[in-house]
Amino acid sequence: MVNLLFISGIAYKNQWTVKVRLEDHDKSRATDKLCTAVTDCLSRLSSILKSPNQCMIQSQNLLRYDEVLENLKERDLVFGCECSRKQVAKDLEAAGEIGLSYPGTCKNKQLPLQGPSTSLRLKTDAQPLGGLLLRNRNGAFSFDFCNVIDDQDQGIAHIIRGLDLLELEPRQEALGTLLFGSVHRKATYMYHPLIFQSKTQKLSKSLKGRSVESMLDAGWDTPSLIGYCAFLIGLSPNPRPMDFSEWVASGFQKLVQ
Repeated sequence: MVNLLFISGIAYKNQWTVKVRLEDHDKSRATDKLCTAVTDCLSRLSSILKSPNQCMIQSQNLLRYDEVLENLKERDLVFGCECSRKQVAKDLEAAGEIGLSYPGTCKNKQLPLQGPSTSLRLKTDAQPLGGLLLRNRNGAFSFDFCNVIDDQDQGIAHIIRGLDLLELEPRQEALGTLLFGSVHRKATYMYHPLIFQSKTQKLSKSLKGRSVESMLDAGWDTPSLIGYCAFLIGLSPNPRPMDFSEWVASGFQKLVQ
């Protein structure tokens, strides 16, 4: 909800178009039920989501991801990996590697790329891309890979995210340059604050944070949700209802980095 408010507010003030993308490339996590709930929730918040275009659905773009992956294979920039997430984390810890996402365990094993339990990673020593996951062992493309391709294809000029994704910027920009070369469209990145339920944990459904959908179902209207979010991030002294025009005038942009 906070991300939606910052995106819509910044887009409204700058007369930009919001491009909606359903990131359902990994069906082991993004079930049909969850995706339907997300799109229904956005429809119920239509007074905030100003001038969106048609929703782009990643699960309908798999052929495009395959096309880019095949290009990387032709450039000999892909290798197979048998490591699980736990094994990668264990190897990184054992090696004392800081700032890396992959310790290089399988890079020189020359594993077949079509193995039944083989993930595909980027073959390069250049950081921060060395060993970057492209497709996991279950055949799902990675978040970085899908979003860099979609940002390029959709002509995304401005990316507005929570501060928890700050570290992705150099990696995704480097990947965009590697994939698309001189035609890579470099975006402008902006970051907004998060809502925390403790000093170290951001509010999230995985930590049993209350969902926007459940609040709408419980009778919260859009101004009440906006006011509550403004209160939680320190823009309002109390959680009073606030309509979108008040949010736009609230000075929220001073919190954007």
